[in-house]
Amino acid sequence: MNAVLGKLAATTQELSYYHSEADIGVYLSYCDFLSYVRSNLGCTKELNRWFSKKFEKGPLQLVVKDDKSRGDFVNSHHCVVQLNRINSIFAKSKMRYIEAHAEYAKEEAIVSTLRTQLASQQSYIHQDSHSLRRKSSELAEELKDLSLNVQKCLSETVTGLCADLAQLAGANILEGGHNVKLLRQECYISHQKKFINYLVNQLAAHRFLKISCQLEKRAKISSAYLLLKAIELELHSYLSAVDVRLDRYHSIDQAASEMFEEGSVDDRDSFLHAVRDILSSPSSSQAMAPTYVSSYGLVEQISELQDELQYLQHEAENVLPRERGRCTDELCRMVQTLEQIFGVPLSDEQPKLTPWPLAQWLEELETVSQQVSASVTDVTLARDQKAEILRQPSRNAQQKRQVFVDFFCRPGRLESEVKELVSRVRGLPE
Repeated sequence: MNAVLGKLAATTQELSYYHSEADIGVYLSYCDFLSYVRSNLGCTKELNRWFSKKFEKGPLQLVVKDDKSRGDFVNSHHCVVQLNRINSIFAKSKMRYIEAHAEYAKEEAIVSTLRTQLASQQSYIHQDSHSLRRKSSELAEELKDLSLNVQKCLSETVTGLCADLAQLAGANILEGGHNVKLLRQECYISHQKKFINYLVNQLAAHRFLKISCQLEKRAKISSAYLLLKAIELELHSYLSAVDVRLDRYHSIDQAASEMFEEGSVDDRDSFLHAVRDILSSPSSSQAMAPTYVSSYGLVEQISELQDELQYLQHEAENVLPRERGRCTDELCRMVQTLEQIFGVPLSDEQPKLTPWPLAQWLEELETVSQQVSASVTDVTLARDQKAEILRQPSRNAQQKRQVFVDFFCRPGRLESEVKELVSRVRGLPE
């Protein structure tokens, strides 16, 4: 009895410590009640076996055997009758006592299991709002059922025990056996007092658990509400920062679009005038040049010249080989035609007399072959240049940076490069 009361007191102290302000954030976890039910069934069987053995072979049986050993058959028979009468009276209270002890053993197993869980728990279990609400509703239903069971047991068992005690006090059922009467009364009264104390302690423990679970539920709901408020504030701050950044981007875009508008070149800027004159020099493809241009326009014209140069290089790499093959095929056909005309292959012997039209055709053929050789040479050079560019992938980026630096630091060098690019573009075949 003292050990059980000590365990209840220790459990109460631990729960009060965990639910105090010194350690906020502890969450009770009730799960897997099937294992508790199995253990409770085992405890119920053991308690039934123990109490049946105790009541069948308790102090009453010892006293009856003592009376039989003395040879008082009448008294022993009277005691047996009275004991049977007492057993018939207290059978119901005995079963209630056994059931209450089984219920107490169940609750004690649950409390001990919770204590081991709380002692072995290393970190707190944080669950979301839906699982917390579900757990709190389940706990509320469990506590409600337990409180109803306890109240029912109190209302039925305590009332029945009080009535039985009143019957014992009012009835003189052990007139001939004073010792047996005293022993049975003391035994049953002590047992009933212990049972009442057990029920009172169990009711107090259930009430304390109910209050602690309500406090825990309120703490969880308040913490979840505070977390949602913090998330809302963070989202508002993020949206305001995004709006400010979008406004900045719009202002920068507007300023950049205003900066890139074309305008006339300043008369005092001789370098920009020189670059404009070079880029707007008359050519066969341009009929007239613009009268004014800005620095951004000059950069665009330079980029257009570079694009045109790349296009011409592409033509030299892809179109000229096909033209060369076509010219070669035409030359072969012309040679075959000449062979058919003269009837003798040119590789065997040359004609001694060359007619004037044939000589003219041969001169034209030689001129075309020279042009084809020059085109092949140009294509080979362009291919070598492209291979060199592919070997150096960062050359274009370096060239862009160099142009940017030369535009502000060495305008003469940039002017010479522009002239060189223009001359190269003009020198390419159309």
